[in-house]
Amino acid sequence: MFQSCNLSILKRQELQVLIASILASFKLCL
Repeated sequence: MFQSCNLSILKRQELQVLIASILASFKLCL
């Protein structure tokens, strides 16, 4: 249970990094 919870936290962090990079590239396009 703890392992899967850790995995979801890691995935959430990766998602935040992905969104941040997409937003950064979008601002560069603007």
